[in-house]
Amino acid sequence: MTRHEFFLPVTFDQAVESKQGLLTTVGYQLGKNKPVVYALEGAVAIAGACVRWLRDNLGLIKTSEEVGKDQRSEVIFCCIMTGVMVEIHG
Repeated sequence: MTRHEFFLPVTFDQAVESKQGLLTTVGYQLGKNKPVVYALEGAVAIAGACVRWLRDNLGLIKTSEEVGKDQRSEVIFCCIMTGVMVEIHG
């Protein structure tokens, strides 16, 4: 199973130009006369490896298909900050 993960921090009514390689995108608009809400978008390269680590190393899941099925979980596992696919310029 291939997993595609994306990082979408909301920038509200500001179409922010990223200096780190993220894409500026329209997040949503809740009605014809409502304001557009913008976001930045970046793909997460490490998501599949994180799921394999949870399965193979920690044994928290038996199959990758189990990830995301139980929405009642009190645990949130976030591996995004190690794998956002953007160039970082100092």
